[in-house]
Amino acid sequence: MEEADVLAFLRCPYAELVDFAVNFANLTRKEAAVIKLCGRLKYTQAEAAEELQCSEDAVQQWYKTAKHKLKMAWTGRTWIAKVCKEER
Repeated sequence: MEEADVLAFLRCPYAELVDFAVNFANLTRKEAAVIKLCGRLKYTQAEAAEELQCSEDAVQQWYKTAKHKLKMAWTGRTWIAKVCKEER
């Protein structure tokens, strides 16, 4: 699964389905917050850092780690791959 697939799935309009799938990755609260802001709501990392009152470096690290966890959790799940393709 590529990063573009992860973003496509995060941005699909089925919020409950996205939330369900994100739970597979066991993200930390900070990772989940950054995924919601940057992945789902399309905030920039600077905007997310301001919202979370932390550094951009912290947001960047949490986002990178979270995307990796999502890729690992979602790889091989055909229904996620299918939604990703539909959203492109």
